Amino acid sequence: MTKKQAEMGFNTKFVKPLAVSIPFPLQGHINPMLQVAKILHSKGFHITFVNTEFNHKHGLPPTDVDDTQEVPSICDSTNKNCLVPFLNLIAELNQSASSVLNPPVSCISSDGGMTFSVKAAEEFGIPVVLFWAMSACWLLGISRYHSLIYKGLASLKDENDYLEEDWVPGMKSLRLRELTSVLHVTDPNDPLIEFLMSEVGRASKASAIILNTFDELECNVLNNLSSVFPSTYTMGPLHMLVDQIPQNNLASVGANLMIEDTRCLQWLQSKEPRSVLPDLFDGDSGILLSEFVNETKNRGLIASWCPQEQVLSHPSIVGYLTNCGWNSTMENLSCGVPKVCWPFFADNQVACKRACSEWGIGFEIDTNVKRGDVRNLVNELVEGEKGKEKAGDATGPNGSSYMNWDELINEEQLK
Repeated sequence: MTKKQAEMGFNTKFVKPLAVSIPFPLQGHINPMLQVAKILHSKGFHITFVNTEFNHKHGLPPTDVDDTQEVPSICDSTNKNCLVPFLNLIAELNQSASSVLNPPVSCISSDGGMTFSVKAAEEFGIPVVLFWAMSACWLLGISRYHSLIYKGLASLKDENDYLEEDWVPGMKSLRLRELTSVLHVTDPNDPLIEFLMSEVGRASKASAIILNTFDELECNVLNNLSSVFPSTYTMGPLHMLVDQIPQNNLASVGANLMIEDTRCLQWLQSKEPRSVLPDLFDGDSGILLSEFVNETKNRGLIASWCPQEQVLSHPSIVGYLTNCGWNSTMENLSCGVPKVCWPFFADNQVACKRACSEWGIGFEIDTNVKRGDVRNLVNELVEGEKGKEKAGDATGPNGSSYMNWDELINEEQLK
């Protein structure tokens, strides 16, 4: 119960506080935010989980209709259109607060790409925690973009693309092109860059920043990030903490916008241990060449949307091909499975760099893909030792991520 809520006459005897969780409306952001919500629920919170109308209609009931939204248009729309409806929602929740089972909103857990929530938190006098679904190194890199502008390196032209310096404190020998694909433009005023700069700028006003990573993985970067965002908490891998929730009656609650194709799990059961290397890219199987489909039909399976965590933890998996999204990187680390990395968008490039050069869990494939190079990488993956270390200590009872949740709730007064 905040001071402002007490002044408004709210009952201070509510049994559970209410947290409003609002993800950025893309699948890769919705899933980890739901994991954050489940952990908060296990810590004694009621949860109101906010979807956009588009995603709510798309996911309830689940559908496999190929509806997509372009990232730049989503960024523009959320930035311009979401604050007022979000303020109205919180006001309605507060107005309906009348019993111990129906409390007022005590805090907001918001995606880092939805920082209008910071304005909402200020309006209602409640704390707001921003969850960034990317790595600490990506967030620190984006926060330093202004220094690149000052150095005249903001627009990635050919002569700047491969410049190698210590662009991000705690990360050595990082090529500029490896920071993020968002910078792969010639216009420093690109709308997507402007959106990220505004979101990162407002993030400093949040009560706290939480990340799906762990201290041991990004220690050097986190030390430098704390100078930008002092109240930063590592909370990952989130899915491992969710798996530890006792009597988890929310285990069946999912957030997939497409129906999971569970045939792949049955298919994997028929395979020998360490004999399958799946391609776990987001994509449209309809664009695969017919020659490829015919060539692999007796030794492969084309599925639409797979339960990735279950796939990666299956004993038949020897490794996998990935674009190096951060969710799959966390799952990869927890399962101890190496990967062939083919980065594509947003944070993929810097996650690939660290996975291959620092953490020893991946092999980068060149953008100019050649059959022989792919064969050599796969052979090295199968025969090597990369990816064998798992990320278990941080989520154990005395682990950093495990303990950070209680510290966050207490230090930032979320209840």
